[in-house]
Amino acid sequence: SLKEGHIEIDKHILHSMPVVTRCILIGFIFISLIYAGLAMSQTSVAVIGSGAAGLACARQFSKILPGCVLDVFEKSSDVGGVWNYSGKPNAPMYKNLRTNLPKELMGYREFPFTKKYTKDEESYVTHQDVQTYLRAYCDNFDLHKFIKFNTKVDKINYDAGDLAASSDDPKSYPRLKVDYTNSEDGTSSSKVYDHVVVANGHYARPSIPSNLQGLFDDFSKKAMHAIAYDEPDRETFGDKIILCIG
Repeated sequence: SLKEGHIEIDKHILHSMPVVTRCILIGFIFISLIYAGLAMSQTSVAVIGSGAAGLACARQFSKILPGCVLDVFEKSSDVGGVWNYSGKPNAPMYKNLRTNLPKELMGYREFPFTKKYTKDEESYVTHQDVQTYLRAYCDNFDLHKFIKFNTKVDKINYDAGDLAASSDDPKSYPRLKVDYTNSEDGTSSSKVYDHVVVANGHYARPSIPSNLQGLFDDFSKKAMHAIAYDEPDRETFGDKIILCIG
């Protein structure tokens, strides 16, 4: 019987079993206790972003810590992160992009990036192909159930109660409080986690050197950051002398 985290077995039943059966039973109980301990500890993990890195983290946490509380925060309505092309202004992905790495090197080890997910035989694939692959990865490992779509993380702070009781002992480090907002209904919530993984990428905001800022201020119609580029339309670039910096 299982009582408050420990197992009790009638010793007469145990001694009457063959040695092999007894060893198998003890091994099974040992493994069950490990998993039960993980489940009862309720380790909680937040992953911010469901792009290629965020999905990989979600997969590993769900695989290694099956009893943990796992939430993945995604501000858009789909997985993929930077590969989720929207066509909206000032988005990092542009319309006709192809990867500069072959798909054979880009894929996850346990889920190969084969031509099943591409529209042609090329190794250097389109962003649509990468997005198709990431969706398939998410579906294959049932990661959708962990993802909070249309949810933006507003702030991460130490949990006040834990912070007051913390010390130099790593085991007493404070947990992290995540404040987030659902963009569909506008509701804001908070939740405390043992661990937070920040996997939101680094392409959402353009980096403009301070000594070039004046160029953008004075020539707003002629100077643009690469994040604003989507396709080489004739109206914008036709019959022009173009300088690319970087």
